[in-house]
Amino acid sequence: MGKYETPARLRAVLADVERFRAAFEAWASLHVWVQKNSNGAGEYEVRDGVPSGALSRARRDVAVAAGRAGLAASIVMDSPFYDSNGWNADQNLIHRWQAVAYNTRIEEILDYTDMLAGQIAALVQNAEHDTPPQLGPTELHALIWGAAKKLWQIGEYRRAVSSAADAVEWYGRQQTSRHDIEGVVVWQEAFSDKAPEPGRPRLRWPGDPKHKSVTSMNRGLLGFGVGVQQTIRNQAAHGQGEQEYTPQEALERLGALSLLARWIDECNLDEASPAVPAPTNGQPVATA
Repeated sequence: MGKYETPARLRAVLADVERFRAAFEAWASLHVWVQKNSNGAGEYEVRDGVPSGALSRARRDVAVAAGRAGLAASIVMDSPFYDSNGWNADQNLIHRWQAVAYNTRIEEILDYTDMLAGQIAALVQNAEHDTPPQLGPTELHALIWGAAKKLWQIGEYRRAVSSAADAVEWYGRQQTSRHDIEGVVVWQEAFSDKAPEPGRPRLRWPGDPKHKSVTSMNRGLLGFGVGVQQTIRNQAAHGQGEQEYTPQEALERLGALSLLARWIDECNLDEASPAVPAPTNGQPVATA
């Protein structure tokens, strides 16, 4: 179905077909079938008393509607409904409405239009089933969208990414209470495989630390955090040759930042055990 395969486009074509039907019915109501012989042959004639202006307007409305709806048949011909034995260019009664209207029963054109509308409606259903859900920036982690929102809404996509990247870096420092470091060091410290030390807690993926998947996740978080900092934050902030991002380019970067923020949320904070004071005078230190 080419460029007409999106649900929105197909619904627009369906609306055009329905507008044609309404305009054609209005035009047809100004006519009456006159039988010419005993064999049933005849033609439509304008009803007595119909003003010429009303007839002209009705005919123009049908012509315009037919021009818009005429594409519907070609869409069906390029769809699973197409049957080479049942469709061809000459059978497009919307395009040929005026040539056939005076010697073809109006009901035939209406039936054709209804059939076409039904087939387009079925194509809409198929396209909706095949189209993946459309996700936007508002579905991102609240921290990320909150930092990017105002800049995104005015089309400053690169700055929106930079703002969101700064926000997730701040979040990493906040979760580990490490306001003495910045940049890649935040993630190197937060996700380090070294044991925590006083003032240097770690973020750990939940689960058995000896389990392969947990070990893999902890190692991956270190690489991912550092990678996001270097490839997204640094490039958005001061990358050489970086131009304004398209919405899609910005959304993909925000998605990575959002994922990092969500993983931070899922991690546990691993802190060093409080130091036990050394005993004095050979006596054990009392503990509460």
